[in-house]
Formats: sequence, structure tokens, C-alpha cells
Amino acid sequence: MEKKALTTAESVRVVEKHPWVITFPNHEDLTFLFDPLERKRYTLNLPELVGTDVCYSKDGWLLMRRSSLVDMFFFNPYTRELINLPKCELAFQAIAFSSAPTSGTCVVLALRPFTRYIIRISICYPGATEWITQEFSCSLRFDPYMHSNLVYANDHFYCFSSGGVLVDFDVASRTMSEQAWNEHRCAYMRNDNAEWFNLPKRIYLAEQKGELFLMYTCSSEIPMNINDIPQPRDLMITVDHKSDTVLLPIYGRMVPFNVTTIRTVLGNQNTIRVIFNVPGTPLNPNDSLKNKDAIYLKEVSFRTKDSRHSSDVVQQVKSLRRKVMARESERAERTSLVNQEKLQIVRNNSKPLSLSNLWIRPPFSGRKKNRGTLEAHVNGFRYSTTNERVDVLFANIKHAFFQPAEKEMTTLLHFHLHNHIMVGTKKTKDVQFYVEVMDVVQSLGGRRRSSAYDADEIVEEQRERDRKNKINMDFNHFANQVNDMWQLPQFASLSLEFDQPLREFGFNGVPHKTSTFIIPTSSCLVELTESPFLVVCLSEIEIVNLERVGFGQKSFDMAIIFKDLKKDVLRVDSVPTNAGGWEFLNQDGSDSESGGSEDSDKGYEPSDVEVESESEDETSESESDDEEEEEDSEQESEEEKGKTWAELEREATNADREHGVESDSEEERKRRKMKAFGKSRPGSSGAGGSSSMKNMPPSKRSRHR
Repeated sequence: MEKKALTTAESVRVVEKHPWVITFPNHEDLTFLFDPLERKRYTLNLPELVGTDVCYSKDGWLLMRRSSLVDMFFFNPYTRELINLPKCELAFQAIAFSSAPTSGTCVVLALRPFTRYIIRISICYPGATEWITQEFSCSLRFDPYMHSNLVYANDHFYCFSSGGVLVDFDVASRTMSEQAWNEHRCAYMRNDNAEWFNLPKRIYLAEQKGELFLMYTCSSEIPMNINDIPQPRDLMITVDHKSDTVLLPIYGRMVPFNVTTIRTVLGNQNTIRVIFNVPGTPLNPNDSLKNKDAIYLKEVSFRTKDSRHSSDVVQQVKSLRRKVMARESERAERTSLVNQEKLQIVRNNSKPLSLSNLWIRPPFSGRKKNRGTLEAHVNGFRYSTTNERVDVLFANIKHAFFQPAEKEMTTLLHFHLHNHIMVGTKKTKDVQFYVEVMDVVQSLGGRRRSSAYDADEIVEEQRERDRKNKINMDFNHFANQVNDMWQLPQFASLSLEFDQPLREFGFNGVPHKTSTFIIPTSSCLVELTESPFLVVCLSEIEIVNLERVGFGQKSFDMAIIFKDLKKDVLRVDSVPTNAGGWEFLNQDGSDSESGGSEDSDKGYEPSDVEVESESEDETSESESDDEEEEEDSEQESEEEKGKTWAELEREATNADREHGVESDSEEERKRRKMKAFGKSRPGSSGAGGSSSMKNMPPSKRSRHR
């Protein structure tokens, strides 16, 4: 009785079936069946399956296709039963059947997207003589290449496109419908050209107890019930910050565009214009057209009734584009960085050398800026704040500078590097750590004028001087300790030492856009106060050309040519000639000017007597003129060595005759003589005397006083 009850229980026990995996190895006649739960493998010898491919499986039956691509049949690997189907002329992309071919309700359906808006479907039954093919229009664009497999559930065949379109074919009515879901895309997938794109996900459909599930192959997402996929509510422009995508409603569906394909977005109260990056445009002249027959979307315009939504979309797209472009730029810069060794932290509970409350330049990205601490470890420095940190290795330092605050507002340590490093999102070869020795304070106490004897101001100035001296001493002590560390044998090959600028040899100049104070050091020419910084190594200079150097010039230009001719020429404009040791350029000019001044001083004799006014009587003027004529005649006679005007006139006449020039008339000679005599004489009696006196140089007028 007990044995009979056990046999009855076994006959009514229901064991849930689970799928097995079938594989076809290189052996032609062998087929492997693998049970994933029991972890058992079974080998079958099935010569019927030689040269065939599995298209679909369900209820223990396989839908096979021969190498001819048109011959299809059903095959049961357990019973080795084979059922042929008519030849399928349709080049399908997905195929499935509804139930076992021996059930009497089996339907075979093959699908092929002919275009993005036309789908061809072929239907066949076991025992039929031909396939029935129909074309169905799809109002929502169906991706012909990126879609899932066909699945049969609840008397319907389903196929899901990666564009978010679910195709539903009703076997009984032979009608097709489609539904739109949000598109599913993964963050990044690599293509053959090693470029990063936001490509669609590879999606598979699976049926379990009448429910459909989506499965993905490019990420770790778990299968999703298709009923849980959110459907698009409204056809409105949406910005997906997580996927860096902008969804645009086009022809009744949401079409995704990566934000890098958008050049700009313009909007006003009623219109939104989206302009794309198109190959061949002025901004992309070098982009080659990979597909000459392709049609590129250049611009899309949308109208909206909600002006607030329009402005929000424009701002969101622009901010997302800035973020993505900054991220891509940082990624491109990081790829060109030179790999460096890791920083070795000081261990054994020993405290490293440090300076606290320092700022860094270039600063970290972000609006909120925090002070940090600079620490000297085994093989480099580390600057760290609450959120960021930067490592500067000793082997990467080319020059180190310590500049105390004298006439500046900051005390700083500056490192000029061999290779670039990343400070936040910026790529740089100059890193600076500084402290502001004086706080910028604006008085809001009113219009009271400050006094040099104000006790509060005197105390404040003394406090600032003490603070500046303390900061300079702390930086100097830190630099000296690091110099002692660099003298160790392991760092001898680096030849590092903190160099201090020589301020007495500094000069002003314009190396970039603004005038700055350039200071030489023992090995470099530096400007460390204003950004961008200037660090020129003297050993790398081939020649320095001074331009616009001339007598009387107050400034000149300097062109620095490097030994590495691939580097651009560095220009420093508007360098004054009276500072920084450039006074030698004015040496010749100053001598000539001084000589000229001495000559002019010899011809000028100052007098304490004022010049007589023109209102004096004619008698006094005539007497002074006579005295002037006598003195001048004596000087001229001495200069001419005894020659009179008659002798000079005869010599001139004889010279004219020798050259063939006719002699002038007596009147012309008298006129020319009077004219020359008038120029040589300082003045004559009458009204002309006062005018000539007025035009005389001071050296001549002084003799009449």
C-alpha cells in the first residue's frame, strides 16, 4: 500500500522546467546539451543538424535553417523528429514560432524592417506550401539594425527597437501596432575607430509566464519588466544630464542627440533653435564626410507657449555643453601628461615639514576656494585642502623660487616644472603657493580724513609689519630646511635650491598684455606676482635682441630667442632705459647732450638787468646800436682776418666770372650787400631796430644792457 502511494505521488508531481543550452562544436556530428542548474553536459550524435543554424527554440523544438538560407525545418533533438517548412525567400532579421509544431496552433513569423517606417512580415504554418508576406507602416521610426529578437507571448509577437519602439503583431487579426518608450542608451561603447560615442544598447526580449522582460548586454543592469519602463508623457524638449543627451520631439517621437553634436542653442519667448555641428561648416572645415550620400541635420526650430520652459531649456543645454566640453578637454589634456612616480609619504610617525594656510595658483575649479597645507615628504611636496590635493615631485622641479614680500602683497614659493601636471582641471608647468601678508580693508566709517599721527593707524601699520616679517621668516625657514633636504646624496643629481630674485636689478616690461616688474635671479628671469607667470631660464637663451634703442628714447623692446628654435620668440615690450641696469644704453646720448649744453652755455651770458623795453626813445637806441656796430665790426674783422667787405665782394665777382656767370648790376649788388649787411648787423636806427632787437637771440641782446 505504501509503495502504491509513493508511485501515485510521483506521477502527479510537477517539476518546473528550465532551459538548457545547446552548442555545436567543431565536430560535425556531435551536439552538446548543457544543464546550467545541474551542471551536467550531454553529448548527442545528430547528423541531421550538420551544416545548419539554430534560429529559434521553444517547448523542446528547434527551428533550423540550412546553409542555403532558404530551407527551414523543425527538429526535436530528443525524439529526432523533423518537420519541413516551405522555402523562405524573405531575408529576415528576426524569426520565432508560437508553440510546438505538433500542437496544431503553431505559427511561424519572420520580420524584416524594410525601411525605418516600413516593416515586412512573413507568416507560415507547419504543412503550408508558401509564406505569406505583408508590409506594415510604422509611424514611429523603427531602427532596422538595432532591435531585439522576436518573442511570442499572449497570442502576440513582440519586437523591441533600441530607439524605444515596441512592435506588437496580433496573429488572429494580422494587424501590427507600435508603442513608444523612452530610449535606452548606455554611457559609452567603443567603436572600431577607438572613438567614444553614446551608442544604443543591445537589447534582448525574454518571456516568462506571459510577461516580457528586457535584458541588456553592455552594462550590469538587471532585466526589466517591459511594463515598468516609463513612457514619454509629453513631446517636450528634455535634457538628460545623466546621459549627456538632449531629447528632441521629431515626428511624434523623442529623438536623442548627444550634447557634443550641438553647436549652440538660441531661444526667445516663443522659439527654440538648435544648431548642430555639421561637417563642412566654417567651425568644422576639416571634418571629412564619411558618407558622401548622407544627409546631415543642420538646424531644428521649435515653437512653445511656455516662455519659462524655453529659457530653462536653453540654459540647461548650455550648462550641460560647458560641462561636457570641460570634461572632454580635461580628458584630452590628461592623456598627454607624462607618467610620474608616486609620492612617498613620510612614515614612522615623523611629522613632515609643512606650511599652513596657503593659497595655490592656478586655483582649483569651483567657486568656493579653501586654503591648504604644503608638506615636504620623501620625494616631493603635497598640497592638500579639504577636497583637493596636488603632488609636486622633486624630480619634476626645474627651478624653485622663494620671493619674500617687500613691495608686494604676497610671500610665495614658486615651482617651475619639467613636465606639465594637472591642478584641478588645469594643465600647467608653474605652481605657486602664497600667503597674503596684508588684508585689503576698506574703511566704511565716513569721510574723516586720515592723519599720519592717528594712533589707531600707527598700531595697525605696526601690526601689518610684524605679520609680514613673521610670514617671511616662516617661508624662509621652510625654504632653508628644504634646501638642507636637497643636499642629501639621493637628491644631488637634481641640483635643486631655492633661488631668490634680485630686486635691485628689476625692471618694468610688458611680456604679455600688462606691464609687470621683471626680476632676474642667479639662473632665470622671472615675474612671479601677476598671472600668467614668466620664467625664462638663462641657459636656454641663444641671443637677446634689443629693438628701438636710440638716443633720446625712454624705452626699448627686447626679443628673446631660445636655443630651441621650435619655441616662439619671447617679446618684452616697453622696457625703460633708466632702470634695471639699462642705463648704459643712454651713455652716448647723455655725453652728446651734455656737450651741447656746454656749448650753448658758453654762448649765453646771463645778466641781472632786465631787457630794456621797446618804449625807450630813439636816441638811446641809436647810441646802443652804434656801440653794437663797433663791437661787432671788431669781432668780424678778427674772424675774417683783416678782409673788408670790398675785398670779399671782389673775390665773389672774380669767382662768378670764372664760372661764366654774368656780373650783376650795381643796384643788385648794393641790394644784396645791404641784405647781407643787415643779417650780420644786429640792428639799425629807426623802427626796424626794435623789430630786429626783438628777434635777436638772448646772447646778442644781453650785450646791450
